[in-house]
Amino acid sequence: MASYNQTLAMRYNRQGEEAVVDGHLHLAIKYFTDAIALWPNAESFGNRAFAFLESGDSRPEWRMAVDDF
Repeated sequence: MASYNQTLAMRYNRQGEEAVVDGHLHLAIKYFTDAIALWPNAESFGNRAFAFLESGDSRPEWRMAVDDF
């Protein structure tokens, strides 16, 4: 059975995935980061890295995408 943190993290991950589909990449990054804070897992790290790279943002956050992979 999943813990409360795992369940909440999975919810944040799903919300992040929906935000990516809707084109809200910065919101997706927030959701994935929240998911990672609660329950670090490969799926959330990979999703966040994808959102960072897709955002095309020139801020130093690009380094986080490399670290996530």
